[in-house]
Amino acid sequence: MRTLFIILCLFSSQAFSYGNYWGFPKTWDFNSLTVQGQPVGAHRGALVWLGGAQSIPSGITTTVLFAGEAYDTDSIHDTSSNTGRLTVPADVSYVRLSANIQWDKWITEKKTTFLYRNGSLYNGPPKVRFSNLDAGTTIGHTHVLDSPIIPVSPGDYFEIRVNQANAVARNVDWDSTWFAMEIIQ
Repeated sequence: MRTLFIILCLFSSQAFSYGNYWGFPKTWDFNSLTVQGQPVGAHRGALVWLGGAQSIPSGITTTVLFAGEAYDTDSIHDTSSNTGRLTVPADVSYVRLSANIQWDKWITEKKTTFLYRNGSLYNGPPKVRFSNLDAGTTIGHTHVLDSPIIPVSPGDYFEIRVNQANAVARNVDWDSTWFAMEIIQ
């Protein structure tokens, strides 16, 4: 998880401040990063995270709401309304999406993560990943979603929705839950 977070950060083209949760510097200047001595170049996209644990009722498919932004180069995410959405900006034809959903450690029943496009279940990969992976244990469960490059139109929006079948509400944890859109073209 830490490696994936660093990789995502390395491809941003702006400074990024996030605190010192993982022991890394508080500010990264992505404009000055190089790979094998060559500038990384401009990156467009958004990386958003939960502001705190989100309670997910049993049996109800629920949109995960993201309060914070690591970066957002093109107003892809709005922190005041529709906070679960990443919206395709103008002049964009292709994106790649990824997400990490961390469930609380006490959930023992079926958990499912879905990718929605424009309010409907996305009819393409990834539809659902890691449904009921290791129910019956008391460890945290992580669902990872990675899409191939997806053709899009400006204004299309994507959401992560989750469902769980525990007898009571359970949490999606804040510290390892994030959603990202990388603009390809």
